[in-house]
Amino acid sequence: TYTGSGGPQTNTGTTPGNHSISFKAVDSANNESVVTWTWTYAPNNAPIITPSPSNGNLGTITESIHLEATISDPDDTFTLYSARDGGDYHNSSVYNDHCFFSTYTGLNPGQHSCSVKAVDSENNESVFTWTWTVLNPAPVITPITNLNIGTISSNTEISVTISDQYDDTWTIYTSTDGSDRTPYATGSSATYNFSIWTGTTEGEHSLTVYVVDTANNESSATWTWNYVRPNDPPVITTPVI
Repeated sequence: TYTGSGGPQTNTGTTPGNHSISFKAVDSANNESVVTWTWTYAPNNAPIITPSPSNGNLGTITESIHLEATISDPDDTFTLYSARDGGDYHNSSVYNDHCFFSTYTGLNPGQHSCSVKAVDSENNESVFTWTWTVLNPAPVITPITNLNIGTISSNTEISVTISDQYDDTWTIYTSTDGSDRTPYATGSSATYNFSIWTGTTEGEHSLTVYVVDTANNESSATWTWNYVRPNDPPVITTPVI
């Protein structure tokens, strides 16, 4: 809590690039005022890297990621380097006031990183690093039998292909008409067949197949059908005379 004027504020040790600091004053009646200072920090006239996304920690992803960085430098000439997953830096190109960009897809599950380094003609340099985690994707269920089976009056078989890009071991569960799931099999990439047994009551029915891999990623598919009893011919029993 301040009365009168606040003391001076000194900011050092920030990373090269654009920065800001805001001060807000609130009185006892909740009236408030705000003032903001902005500046660009370029130690030793090092290049300035403006990344997009601006947050270095990108969290978790399952699909792909696109990274961009705009670089500017007082000398207007610099060499751009990049490195992935902690590897060696490689010369990307020489740019004038423009950017690095890259899209990563199909990376293995786990921790990943991309670093951008800009070095000017006086060997002043700046570095920015993004980090992220690729999640293990869930198994893929590819139905061979249409999910909407229609009307049946006899035993029917459902076929499905199950695959996983990284984890080739999983457990299959089934559930009929919304009942609790029960273990069906433990397997790997293959085609599986599930039988629909008649003899159940007439009307709408369903079968859900769940696939859970070793990382507890889960996929499911549900088949539905309408069961109608067959029109069997009448049975004549010859009376005993």
